Amino acid sequence: MAKQNYINFEKFIINRVFPGEIYTMLRSFNQIEYNFKLIKTHGMYHLLYVYGSPENNTVKVGVTKQNLANRYLKATESYNEHFPTKKLNEIKVIESLNALNLESYLKRKFKQQRHPLFNSTEWFLLTKSELKYFTNDEYKKDADFMKILNYKLDV
Repeated sequence: MAKQNYINFEKFIINRVFPGEIYTMLRSFNQIEYNFKLIKTHGMYHLLYVYGSPENNTVKVGVTKQNLANRYLKATESYNEHFPTKKLNEIKVIESLNALNLESYLKRKFKQQRHPLFNSTEWFLLTKSELKYFTNDEYKKDADFMKILNYKLDV
């Protein structure tokens, strides 16, 4: 359902063999948490990555379906334009069918910390304590982040 532009609910309605009321598969539908924002992009991307350098407080947040190596190379190229003597590291990779929603959440969360050297919404200049969000797994204490991470579409 999440990948459809238009949901034809008639597929989910079962007409009785004899005249009477219309019934739905209520048990299954009651088990879905109807968060349409999460449903819409569920499964589009599988990996949320955070690359960066704790040395200069710079991080890049992004998503990919599976090719982390390619994303890392592109991020490194961009990073080296501004910091040629510093190394870009993998800080965190989180596997989730809600990776795109997690990325959007983090971009909103750190919107005020966008890096001034990069013309991008994916690069951030964080303080040492903000970096701990990723390096010390403090995101696990963030109820909103965890709600997105743990969202399941399974019925």
